[in-house]
Amino acid sequence: MFGNFAAQSLLVWSLVWIAGNALADCERVEAGGAIDSTMPLRISQITVGRDIPVGTEVYRQVFTPGGVASIRCTPGTRDINLKRNLEMVSGPIPGYQSGANGNTYPTNLAGIGVRILDVDNRAFPFTAKLPDCPGPQACVFRDTNLDKFTLSFVKVSAHVEAGPVLSASLPIVNIGYEIRGRQLPVRRVRPSGQLRVVSQTCQAPNIQVNLGQHSVGTLEKTGYTPWQDFSIVLNQCPGFYGYYSVGVNVLEPGVVFKTNKIAFRIDPTQRAVSTDEGILSLTVQGPGLERAAQGVGVQLALENSRPIRLSTLLDSGISLQPKEGGSYVIALKARYLRLSNSTVHSGPANATAIFTINYQ
Repeated sequence: MFGNFAAQSLLVWSLVWIAGNALADCERVEAGGAIDSTMPLRISQITVGRDIPVGTEVYRQVFTPGGVASIRCTPGTRDINLKRNLEMVSGPIPGYQSGANGNTYPTNLAGIGVRILDVDNRAFPFTAKLPDCPGPQACVFRDTNLDKFTLSFVKVSAHVEAGPVLSASLPIVNIGYEIRGRQLPVRRVRPSGQLRVVSQTCQAPNIQVNLGQHSVGTLEKTGYTPWQDFSIVLNQCPGFYGYYSVGVNVLEPGVVFKTNKIAFRIDPTQRAVSTDEGILSLTVQGPGLERAAQGVGVQLALENSRPIRLSTLLDSGISLQPKEGGSYVIALKARYLRLSNSTVHSGPANATAIFTINYQ
């Protein structure tokens, strides 16, 4: 007769009627009072890329206590509620929309928020109504997921401060019952330790590629010049330690390790000849300067000579390492290309573009 109530609270409860002595509404079945526990942060550091979208979960850890806490209630006990509360340093982040998962709270680190979720992904704090105990015998309430929860760190702003998330800035979790307004605590969990967040980017110097001098006749005949190798160089990079989010069972149930990635894009500074084929138009020379070459463009390609699609985010293919101060190279190519249905005329042949590095 209690199935409908249990479904409304989205908890799987075991309710048993037992004979027993008179009780003061409800009491804990297990000996002793409320359990004090700690939750050490399991991972020492993560890397939160500058371009990871706001709202992305960047760390997840599940608290799973040993044993199952139970309460026994006298016949006729009503108004029994499960209470999952938080002791917070401050209130929810103002103006931050956390979607269906409820409140998100600040940590000591700008750009990183924290939330506590139950097994059904509901955010603490919340109260769930439990079935009444109509009698004639006492009832025992037992839930295997009662004090199991997930600690979740979320990127809450575009800028994320680098440094440690201190456990002192995290919520203390209180789990218990409320019977007719009386509090019956079951467990109190305090996070411990710290988690270092890396959010820096690499240094990327400007690039100048010399494509050399070529005769009009040669370009008319071949249609293009030899490829010239060049690279986008990334120096003084941070360590890429990855991050942890919801997923298949890898580290622990419901948590998966995600590697950091670097992508890049190249945008022309003026209208391109062909975005799909990666062909830049030449820069128009200023007044009083020699007229720019005509019938020619600059084509950009990947290391395998496949043309780059301009203004498109592309995978760098770099295998990022968890070490500080590393350097990486994105190998590319460039060449002059005779434009179709065009006559080549001599002159300066310069082109410019902007490259952007995307950190995930």
